[in-house]
Amino acid sequence: GLNRIQTQVRFHSHKLLWWGSLIQSCTIFYKKGQL
Repeated sequence: GLNRIQTQVRFHSHKLLWWGSLIQSCTIFYKKGQL
């Protein structure tokens, strides 16, 4: 019940953090390529 929901929320937030860092890395790489 509640424990399962907490696990899903934790997994979802971890996935969002992973996507955020990936996009940030791509943006930095793209800007370096533009210079």
